[in-house]
Amino acid sequence: MAPRSHLVKHPIQKLLLIRLGAMGDLIHLSPSITEIQRQRPDIEVHILTSPAFAEMVSGFEGMTADRVWVFEKPSGALASYKNIGDMARKLGEIGIDGVVNLHPSFKTWLLTRMILGRSKGKRSSVYHKQKLRKKGSRQRTISRRHAVDDFYVPVQKLLKLSKMADHAPYYPTNRSQQQDTAASGFWVAVIPGVGSKRANRAWPLRYWRRLIDSLVQEHGCRVVLIGGQAEQQTAEMLAMETNAVNRCGDYSIIETIEVLSHCHLAIGGDTGPVHLAAAVGLPVISVFGPTAVSRTGPLGRDRIEALTPPQSLGCWPCELSECPLPGDQYLSCMTQVTVEEVIANCVSIGKEAVGKDQLQV
Repeated sequence: MAPRSHLVKHPIQKLLLIRLGAMGDLIHLSPSITEIQRQRPDIEVHILTSPAFAEMVSGFEGMTADRVWVFEKPSGALASYKNIGDMARKLGEIGIDGVVNLHPSFKTWLLTRMILGRSKGKRSSVYHKQKLRKKGSRQRTISRRHAVDDFYVPVQKLLKLSKMADHAPYYPTNRSQQQDTAASGFWVAVIPGVGSKRANRAWPLRYWRRLIDSLVQEHGCRVVLIGGQAEQQTAEMLAMETNAVNRCGDYSIIETIEVLSHCHLAIGGDTGPVHLAAAVGLPVISVFGPTAVSRTGPLGRDRIEALTPPQSLGCWPCELSECPLPGDQYLSCMTQVTVEEVIANCVSIGKEAVGKDQLQV
């Protein structure tokens, strides 16, 4: 017999999830969408996001392009509020009767209020990031919700859902049809950048250079550099000094997904394409320092290795946007994750993926 919740019509029939970005956050939201569809297949899920991510979100499991709405950010207060009014009217016309605001701001609050009117309190829920007062090594002793679970809390509250069955994000691709390893080589997607806003999450350029040289020359791998426009300069320098194929800034997000689906391993820091690689189904090696793995580490259905600094370094994770340490101590959390650690994990994953005879170990 089906659970009782499936037999009773839910008061919310068309739900809007609001999350404008960034890429990693939207990837971490995808398990909530899957869970709604599993527990409440009678509810039609819509998403409001930024133009840059609309096509990617349309590819989430169970989503369709006509249920993804784009929130433009025109310049000027008058144009901005007119856009909110127009969006509220369109969403109201299709019958949106429930909202989970996962990107809380005055504008998204106003949008929610305009869509739902007086029923706002009963038909909406707001995401509040779990905050911790402790810093550095003291954070490591605290049980902290991952972003996947954090996003699910307001969804679960509003729809009265049970626990999430699968926390791992999943992005449907044709990965099972990838090229034969023996014929094309063992491809490693290296994601050297972390965007322009959080440069303190970046592994040193000299480390990437040594890693790529080792992967190509000592282990017979083929390396492709993946990233956006912000990583182009870094990638060009690496491509000039190594045998890596530079594709940073060349592809859309959807095209990047296709490239990742033909790779065998992805390596990067705390950045969107790393979470995308994990969702596509690649084994992933990520380097974490200032940000907490327990909160934003990649999750996937294959092997995930999140490398962190030694326990003796007491300042991580600081969750700061800039490193406050002076001189030689600057970015110690990133410099103390060694190239040798990453290579050792690459070799281990390579053995599992293709066997010792096909990868030079």
